[in-house]
Amino acid sequence: MKRVLMVITLVALLLGPSFVVTAQEPVTLPEPTGPYAVGRMTLYFADETRPETLTDDPDDVRELMLYVWYPADPDPAAAAATWLDPDLAAGVAAMFGLDAAVLDQIKVHALQDVPVAAEQPSYPVLIMSHGGRNSHPIFYTAYAEELASQGYVVVGITHTYNALVTVLPDERVLTMLPDADPLVSELPADAPVYDQLSEAWERARRILEVTTADALAVLDYLTELNTSDPLFAGRLDLEKIGMFGHSFGGATTVEAMARDTRIKAGVNLDGSLWSYYPDGVPGALLFVNEEGSDVSQPIPMPAEDEIDVAGLTPEQAEELLAEFNAAYSAYTHTATAYSVTITGAAHLNFGDSGLLAAVFPDMADDLGPIDPAQALRITNDYLLAFFGATLRGEASDLLTATPYSDVRLDFHTP
Repeated sequence: MKRVLMVITLVALLLGPSFVVTAQEPVTLPEPTGPYAVGRMTLYFADETRPETLTDDPDDVRELMLYVWYPADPDPAAAAATWLDPDLAAGVAAMFGLDAAVLDQIKVHALQDVPVAAEQPSYPVLIMSHGGRNSHPIFYTAYAEELASQGYVVVGITHTYNALVTVLPDERVLTMLPDADPLVSELPADAPVYDQLSEAWERARRILEVTTADALAVLDYLTELNTSDPLFAGRLDLEKIGMFGHSFGGATTVEAMARDTRIKAGVNLDGSLWSYYPDGVPGALLFVNEEGSDVSQPIPMPAEDEIDVAGLTPEQAEELLAEFNAAYSAYTHTATAYSVTITGAAHLNFGDSGLLAAVFPDMADDLGPIDPAQALRITNDYLLAFFGATLRGEASDLLTATPYSDVRLDFHTP
Protein backbone atom coordinates (compact mmCIF):
# COMPACT_ATOMS: atom_id res chain seq x y z
CA MET A 1 0.00 0.00 0.00
CA LYS A 2 3.07 2.22 0.08
CA ARG A 3 2.38 3.76 -3.30
CA VAL A 4 -1.33 4.39 -2.72
CA LEU A 5 -0.46 6.28 0.48
CA MET A 6 2.22 8.24 -1.33
CA VAL A 7 0.29 11.50 -1.03
CA ILE A 8 0.74 11.50 2.75
CA THR A 9 4.47 11.10 2.31
CA LEU A 10 4.55 13.74 -0.41
CA VAL A 11 2.75 16.23 1.81
CA ALA A 12 5.42 15.67 4.45
CA LEU A 13 8.14 16.06 1.84
CA LEU A 14 6.80 19.42 0.77
CA LEU A 15 8.35 20.79 3.91
CA GLY A 16 11.66 20.78 5.69
CA PRO A 17 12.22 19.66 9.29
CA SER A 18 12.27 22.00 12.29
CA PHE A 19 15.95 22.84 12.29
CA VAL A 20 18.24 23.12 15.28
CA VAL A 21 21.22 25.39 14.69
CA THR A 22 24.60 24.78 16.25
CA ALA A 23 28.00 26.42 15.94
CA GLN A 24 30.27 24.56 13.52
CA GLU A 25 33.17 25.24 11.18
CA PRO A 26 32.43 27.70 8.34
CA VAL A 27 30.61 26.30 5.31
CA THR A 28 31.45 27.67 1.85
CA LEU A 29 28.98 26.94 -0.92
CA PRO A 30 30.40 25.67 -4.24
CA GLU A 31 32.26 28.23 -6.29
CA PRO A 32 30.37 29.11 -9.48
CA THR A 33 32.01 27.79 -12.64
CA GLY A 34 30.71 30.24 -15.26
CA PRO A 35 32.55 33.13 -16.91
CA TYR A 36 30.69 35.86 -15.02
CA ALA A 37 31.08 37.18 -11.52
CA VAL A 38 27.76 37.04 -9.62
CA GLY A 39 25.83 40.01 -8.31
CA ARG A 40 23.02 39.85 -5.77
CA MET A 41 20.40 42.28 -4.59
CA THR A 42 16.98 42.26 -2.93
CA LEU A 43 13.81 43.92 -4.17
CA TYR A 44 10.54 44.70 -2.43
CA PHE A 45 7.36 44.28 -4.45
CA ALA A 46 3.84 45.13 -3.26
CA ASP A 47 1.08 43.91 -5.57
CA GLU A 48 -1.63 46.48 -4.94
CA THR A 49 -4.05 44.50 -7.11
CA ARG A 50 -4.04 41.46 -4.81
CA PRO A 51 -5.59 41.43 -1.33
CA GLU A 52 -3.60 39.35 1.15
CA THR A 53 -5.70 36.23 1.70
CA LEU A 54 -3.54 34.76 4.48
CA THR A 55 -4.20 37.51 7.05
CA ASP A 56 -7.36 38.86 8.66
CA ASP A 57 -6.82 42.53 7.77
CA PRO A 58 -8.94 43.36 4.69
CA ASP A 59 -6.60 46.26 3.89
CA ASP A 60 -3.53 44.02 3.53
CA VAL A 61 -2.13 43.57 0.03
CA ARG A 62 0.28 40.89 -1.12
CA GLU A 63 3.88 41.90 -0.35
CA LEU A 64 6.90 39.97 -1.60
CA MET A 65 10.65 40.10 -1.16
CA LEU A 66 12.67 39.04 -4.19
CA TYR A 67 16.28 37.84 -4.12
CA VAL A 68 18.00 38.43 -7.45
CA TRP A 69 21.27 36.88 -8.61
CA TYR A 70 22.68 38.07 -11.95
CA PRO A 71 25.79 38.15 -14.17
CA ALA A 72 28.18 40.88 -13.07
CA ASP A 73 31.58 42.18 -14.03
CA PRO A 74 34.40 41.40 -11.56
CA ASP A 75 34.93 44.25 -9.11
CA PRO A 76 37.60 43.77 -6.42
CA ALA A 77 36.29 46.84 -4.62
CA ALA A 78 32.71 45.56 -4.37
CA ALA A 79 31.32 44.36 -1.07
CA ALA A 80 30.87 40.60 -0.81
CA ALA A 81 27.31 39.47 -0.12
CA THR A 82 26.60 37.63 3.10
CA TRP A 83 24.51 34.45 2.99
CA LEU A 84 21.75 36.34 4.82
CA ASP A 85 21.47 40.09 4.73
CA PRO A 86 21.53 41.59 8.25
CA ASP A 87 17.77 42.07 8.60
CA LEU A 88 16.97 38.53 7.48
CA ALA A 89 19.74 37.08 9.64
CA ALA A 90 18.26 38.87 12.64
CA GLY A 91 14.82 37.48 11.81
CA VAL A 92 16.06 33.91 11.44
CA ALA A 93 18.18 34.22 14.60
CA ALA A 94 15.19 35.50 16.56
CA MET A 95 13.06 32.56 15.42
CA PHE A 96 15.63 30.05 16.68
CA GLY A 97 16.86 31.97 19.71
CA LEU A 98 20.46 32.13 18.55
CA ASP A 99 23.21 34.61 17.91
CA ALA A 100 22.96 35.86 14.32
CA ALA A 101 26.75 35.62 14.10
CA VAL A 102 26.37 31.83 13.85
CA LEU A 103 24.82 32.31 10.41
CA ASP A 104 27.88 34.25 9.25
CA GLN A 105 29.66 30.90 9.04
CA ILE A 106 27.91 30.22 5.72
CA LYS A 107 29.93 31.81 2.92
CA VAL A 108 28.71 32.65 -0.58
CA HIS A 109 30.36 34.12 -3.69
CA ALA A 110 28.08 36.93 -4.87
CA LEU A 111 28.90 40.63 -4.82
CA GLN A 112 26.31 42.93 -3.32
CA ASP A 113 24.45 45.45 -5.55
CA VAL A 114 27.02 45.62 -8.36
CA PRO A 115 26.15 46.54 -11.97
CA VAL A 116 24.94 43.91 -14.43
CA ALA A 117 27.70 42.50 -16.64
CA ALA A 118 28.26 44.61 -19.75
CA GLU A 119 29.20 41.72 -22.07
CA GLN A 120 25.64 41.01 -23.29
CA PRO A 121 22.87 43.56 -23.88
CA SER A 122 20.39 41.38 -21.96
CA TYR A 123 20.18 38.03 -20.19
CA PRO A 124 17.53 35.28 -19.93
CA VAL A 125 15.49 35.29 -16.71
CA LEU A 126 14.76 32.33 -14.43
CA ILE A 127 12.11 32.62 -11.71
CA MET A 128 12.84 30.44 -8.68
CA SER A 129 10.17 29.20 -6.23
CA HIS A 130 11.19 27.71 -2.88
CA GLY A 131 9.66 24.80 -0.99
CA GLY A 132 7.30 24.93 1.98
CA ARG A 133 7.94 25.13 5.72
CA ASN A 134 11.40 26.29 6.78
CA SER A 135 12.29 27.18 3.22
CA HIS A 136 13.43 30.40 1.60
CA PRO A 137 15.12 31.40 -1.70
CA ILE A 138 18.41 31.74 0.13
CA PHE A 139 18.47 27.96 0.71
CA TYR A 140 18.99 27.53 -3.04
CA THR A 141 21.96 29.89 -3.35
CA ALA A 142 24.24 27.30 -4.98
CA TYR A 143 21.82 26.92 -7.89
CA ALA A 144 21.28 30.66 -8.21
CA GLU A 145 24.97 31.57 -8.13
CA GLU A 146 25.91 28.91 -10.69
CA LEU A 147 23.11 29.93 -13.07
CA ALA A 148 23.97 33.62 -12.71
CA SER A 149 27.63 32.89 -13.41
CA GLN A 150 26.51 31.25 -16.66
CA GLY A 151 24.56 34.28 -17.83
CA TYR A 152 21.07 34.04 -16.30
CA VAL A 153 19.21 36.48 -14.08
CA VAL A 154 17.66 34.40 -11.26
CA VAL A 155 14.71 35.92 -9.41
CA GLY A 156 13.96 34.05 -6.19
CA ILE A 157 10.49 34.67 -4.76
CA THR A 158 9.98 34.70 -1.01
CA HIS A 159 6.39 33.42 -0.75
CA THR A 160 5.27 35.51 2.22
CA TYR A 161 3.70 33.50 5.09
CA ASN A 162 4.68 30.30 3.30
CA ALA A 163 8.41 30.99 3.68
CA LEU A 164 10.45 30.39 6.82
CA VAL A 165 10.60 34.12 7.44
CA THR A 166 10.06 37.26 5.37
CA VAL A 167 11.61 40.56 6.46
CA LEU A 168 10.07 43.59 4.78
CA PRO A 169 11.84 46.94 4.33
CA ASP A 170 9.89 48.52 7.21
CA GLU A 171 11.42 45.79 9.46
CA ARG A 172 8.25 43.76 9.80
CA VAL A 173 9.17 40.11 10.35
CA LEU A 174 6.54 37.77 8.88
CA THR A 175 6.79 34.08 9.70
CA MET A 176 4.92 31.10 8.29
CA LEU A 177 1.20 30.96 9.07
CA PRO A 178 -0.83 27.78 9.64
CA ASP A 179 -3.09 28.63 6.69
CA ALA A 180 -0.02 28.42 4.43
CA ASP A 181 1.19 25.12 5.88
CA PRO A 182 0.09 21.94 4.03
CA LEU A 183 0.77 19.88 7.18
CA VAL A 184 -1.74 21.69 9.39
CA SER A 185 -4.81 19.48 9.55
CA GLU A 186 -8.10 20.03 11.32
CA LEU A 187 -8.91 16.34 11.23
CA PRO A 188 -8.21 14.00 14.17
CA ALA A 189 -5.21 11.72 13.78
CA ASP A 190 -7.45 8.65 13.50
CA ALA A 191 -9.59 10.10 10.69
CA PRO A 192 -10.06 7.79 7.69
CA VAL A 193 -7.13 7.81 5.30
CA TYR A 194 -9.26 8.92 2.38
CA ASP A 195 -10.55 11.92 4.36
CA GLN A 196 -6.99 12.85 5.27
CA LEU A 197 -5.92 12.63 1.63
CA SER A 198 -8.86 14.74 0.49
CA GLU A 199 -8.18 17.44 3.07
CA ALA A 200 -4.47 17.48 2.24
CA TRP A 201 -5.34 17.91 -1.40
CA GLU A 202 -7.69 20.81 -0.73
CA ARG A 203 -5.16 22.58 1.53
CA ALA A 204 -2.39 22.20 -1.01
CA ARG A 205 -4.61 23.56 -3.76
CA ARG A 206 -5.44 26.67 -1.71
CA ILE A 207 -1.77 27.35 -1.03
CA LEU A 208 -0.83 26.66 -4.64
CA GLU A 209 -3.24 29.36 -5.76
CA VAL A 210 -1.28 31.87 -3.68
CA THR A 211 2.22 30.82 -4.74
CA THR A 212 1.23 30.62 -8.40
CA ALA A 213 -0.31 34.09 -8.26
CA ASP A 214 3.00 35.28 -6.77
CA ALA A 215 4.89 33.91 -9.76
CA LEU A 216 2.52 35.46 -12.29
CA ALA A 217 2.67 38.82 -10.50
CA VAL A 218 6.46 38.69 -10.61
CA LEU A 219 6.26 38.03 -14.36
CA ASP A 220 4.40 41.32 -14.72
CA TYR A 221 6.83 43.06 -12.38
CA LEU A 222 9.76 41.99 -14.58
CA THR A 223 8.37 44.19 -17.36
CA GLU A 224 8.41 47.15 -14.98
CA LEU A 225 11.98 46.37 -13.94
CA ASN A 226 13.06 46.10 -17.54
CA THR A 227 11.60 49.54 -18.25
CA SER A 228 12.62 51.72 -15.34
CA ASP A 229 14.80 49.96 -12.75
CA PRO A 230 18.22 51.65 -12.37
CA LEU A 231 20.04 48.31 -12.43
CA PHE A 232 17.96 46.10 -14.72
CA ALA A 233 16.33 48.47 -17.24
CA GLY A 234 16.83 46.96 -20.68
CA ARG A 235 18.96 44.11 -19.31
CA LEU A 236 16.28 41.40 -19.00
CA ASP A 237 15.53 39.22 -22.02
CA LEU A 238 11.83 38.73 -21.41
CA GLU A 239 11.47 36.58 -24.52
CA LYS A 240 13.53 33.94 -22.71
CA ILE A 241 11.91 33.26 -19.34
CA GLY A 242 12.20 29.97 -17.48
CA MET A 243 11.16 28.88 -14.01
CA PHE A 244 12.24 26.23 -11.52
CA GLY A 245 11.38 25.25 -8.00
CA HIS A 246 11.90 22.63 -5.34
CA SER A 247 9.12 20.67 -3.66
CA PHE A 248 6.05 22.91 -3.46
CA GLY A 249 8.00 25.33 -5.64
CA GLY A 250 8.13 22.60 -8.29
CA ALA A 251 4.35 22.31 -8.22
CA THR A 252 4.16 26.11 -8.43
CA THR A 253 6.39 26.00 -11.49
CA VAL A 254 4.13 23.56 -13.34
CA GLU A 255 1.00 25.52 -12.38
CA ALA A 256 2.51 28.84 -13.48
CA MET A 257 3.59 27.32 -16.81
CA ALA A 258 0.06 26.07 -17.39
CA ARG A 259 -1.34 29.56 -16.86
CA ASP A 260 1.19 31.79 -18.61
CA THR A 261 2.97 31.03 -21.86
CA ARG A 262 5.62 33.65 -21.14
CA ILE A 263 7.35 30.87 -19.18
CA LYS A 264 9.01 28.91 -21.97
CA ALA A 265 10.59 26.17 -19.85
CA GLY A 266 10.28 24.84 -16.30
CA VAL A 267 12.06 22.46 -13.94
CA ASN A 268 10.30 20.68 -11.09
CA LEU A 269 12.84 19.55 -8.49
CA ASP A 270 11.21 16.67 -6.59
CA GLY A 271 7.84 18.37 -6.23
CA SER A 272 4.55 16.49 -6.15
CA LEU A 273 1.72 17.74 -8.35
CA TRP A 274 -1.54 19.23 -7.13
CA SER A 275 -3.01 20.05 -10.55
CA TYR A 276 -3.31 17.78 -13.54
CA TYR A 277 -3.15 18.66 -17.21
CA PRO A 278 -3.59 15.42 -19.19
CA ASP A 279 -2.71 17.22 -22.43
CA GLY A 280 0.44 18.67 -20.86
CA VAL A 281 1.44 22.26 -20.25
CA PRO A 282 2.86 24.80 -22.71
CA GLY A 283 6.61 24.88 -22.94
CA ALA A 284 9.33 22.40 -22.08
CA LEU A 285 9.40 20.61 -18.74
CA LEU A 286 12.08 18.74 -16.81
CA PHE A 287 11.36 16.75 -13.67
CA VAL A 288 14.31 15.83 -11.43
CA ASN A 289 13.47 13.17 -8.85
CA GLU A 290 14.89 11.81 -5.66
CA GLU A 291 15.54 8.08 -5.72
CA GLY A 292 12.37 7.11 -3.86
CA SER A 293 9.98 9.29 -5.86
CA ASP A 294 7.13 7.71 -7.77
CA VAL A 295 5.69 10.95 -9.10
CA SER A 296 6.98 10.47 -12.62
CA GLN A 297 5.92 6.79 -12.85
CA PRO A 298 2.45 5.32 -13.43
CA ILE A 299 1.15 3.59 -10.31
CA PRO A 300 -0.49 0.16 -10.56
CA MET A 301 -3.62 -0.84 -8.65
CA PRO A 302 -2.62 -2.35 -5.28
CA ALA A 303 -3.82 -5.66 -3.95
CA GLU A 304 -7.25 -5.82 -2.33
CA ASP A 305 -5.87 -6.42 1.18
CA GLU A 306 -3.61 -3.37 0.85
CA ILE A 307 -6.62 -1.25 -0.07
CA ASP A 308 -8.45 -2.54 3.02
CA VAL A 309 -5.54 -1.68 5.33
CA ALA A 310 -5.64 1.91 4.08
CA GLY A 311 -9.33 2.17 4.88
CA LEU A 312 -10.22 2.76 1.25
CA THR A 313 -12.84 1.23 -0.96
CA PRO A 314 -11.71 -0.11 -4.35
CA GLU A 315 -13.56 2.81 -5.94
CA GLN A 316 -11.66 5.34 -3.82
CA ALA A 317 -8.34 3.69 -4.58
CA GLU A 318 -9.14 3.70 -8.28
CA GLU A 319 -10.05 7.39 -8.15
CA LEU A 320 -6.84 8.24 -6.32
CA LEU A 321 -4.70 6.30 -8.78
CA ALA A 322 -6.46 7.95 -11.70
CA GLU A 323 -5.44 11.34 -10.31
CA PHE A 324 -1.85 10.27 -9.76
CA ASN A 325 -1.53 8.74 -13.18
CA ALA A 326 -3.00 11.86 -14.76
CA ALA A 327 0.02 13.65 -13.30
CA TYR A 328 2.27 11.17 -15.07
CA SER A 329 0.38 11.90 -18.26
CA ALA A 330 0.90 15.63 -17.75
CA TYR A 331 4.64 15.13 -17.98
CA THR A 332 4.78 12.60 -20.78
CA HIS A 333 2.36 14.52 -22.98
CA THR A 334 4.14 17.85 -22.68
CA ALA A 335 5.58 19.00 -26.00
CA THR A 336 9.10 18.44 -24.69
CA ALA A 337 9.17 16.43 -21.47
CA TYR A 338 12.12 15.01 -19.59
CA SER A 339 12.42 13.14 -16.31
CA VAL A 340 15.58 12.06 -14.51
CA THR A 341 16.15 10.39 -11.14
CA ILE A 342 19.24 10.83 -8.98
CA THR A 343 20.25 7.60 -7.25
CA GLY A 344 20.98 8.09 -3.57
CA ALA A 345 19.25 11.48 -3.37
CA ALA A 346 16.50 12.29 -0.89
CA HIS A 347 14.21 15.30 -0.73
CA LEU A 348 16.63 17.70 0.95
CA ASN A 349 19.46 16.86 -1.43
CA PHE A 350 17.88 19.50 -3.66
CA GLY A 351 19.17 22.93 -2.73
CA ASP A 352 21.91 23.80 -0.28
CA SER A 353 20.64 21.68 2.61
CA GLY A 354 23.14 18.86 2.14
CA LEU A 355 26.02 21.27 2.69
CA LEU A 356 24.24 23.29 5.37
CA ALA A 357 23.74 20.21 7.55
CA ALA A 358 27.07 21.09 9.17
CA VAL A 359 25.33 24.18 10.60
CA PHE A 360 21.74 22.85 10.75
CA PRO A 361 22.29 19.22 11.90
CA ASP A 362 18.61 18.23 11.70
CA MET A 363 18.81 18.61 7.93
CA ALA A 364 20.89 15.44 7.81
CA ASP A 365 17.80 13.38 8.70
CA ASP A 366 16.29 14.11 5.27
CA LEU A 367 19.39 13.56 3.14
CA GLY A 368 20.16 10.49 1.08
CA PRO A 369 23.48 8.60 0.92
CA ILE A 370 24.71 10.50 -2.14
CA ASP A 371 27.52 12.98 -1.51
CA PRO A 372 25.73 16.34 -1.06
CA ALA A 373 28.20 18.15 -3.32
CA GLN A 374 27.62 15.54 -6.04
CA ALA A 375 23.84 15.97 -5.82
CA LEU A 376 24.27 19.74 -6.20
CA ARG A 377 26.64 19.30 -9.13
CA ILE A 378 24.30 16.91 -10.97
CA THR A 379 21.26 19.14 -10.48
CA ASN A 380 23.14 22.25 -11.58
CA ASP A 381 24.35 20.42 -14.68
CA TYR A 382 20.78 19.47 -15.59
CA LEU A 383 19.46 22.97 -14.92
CA LEU A 384 22.14 24.41 -17.19
CA ALA A 385 21.65 21.79 -19.91
CA PHE A 386 17.87 22.13 -19.91
CA PHE A 387 17.65 25.91 -19.85
CA GLY A 388 20.53 26.14 -22.31
CA ALA A 389 18.64 23.92 -24.74
CA THR A 390 15.20 25.45 -24.28
CA LEU A 391 16.01 29.14 -23.87
CA ARG A 392 19.29 29.51 -25.76
CA GLY A 393 19.13 26.77 -28.36
CA GLU A 394 22.29 25.11 -27.04
CA ALA A 395 22.27 21.38 -27.77
CA SER A 396 23.14 19.08 -24.88
CA ASP A 397 23.63 15.32 -24.88
CA LEU A 398 22.91 15.36 -21.14
CA LEU A 399 19.18 15.34 -21.82
CA THR A 400 19.24 12.14 -23.88
CA ALA A 401 22.24 10.30 -22.40
CA THR A 402 23.91 10.78 -19.05
CA PRO A 403 27.56 10.35 -18.04
CA TYR A 404 26.54 10.03 -14.39
CA SER A 405 26.34 6.54 -12.92
CA ASP A 406 23.97 7.90 -10.27
CA VAL A 407 21.46 9.35 -12.77
CA ARG A 408 18.66 7.44 -14.48
CA LEU A 409 16.87 8.90 -17.50
CA ASP A 410 13.19 8.06 -16.96
CA PHE A 411 11.67 9.39 -20.14
CA HIS A 412 11.87 11.94 -22.88
CA THR A 413 9.02 12.75 -25.25
CA PRO A 414 10.13 14.79 -28.28
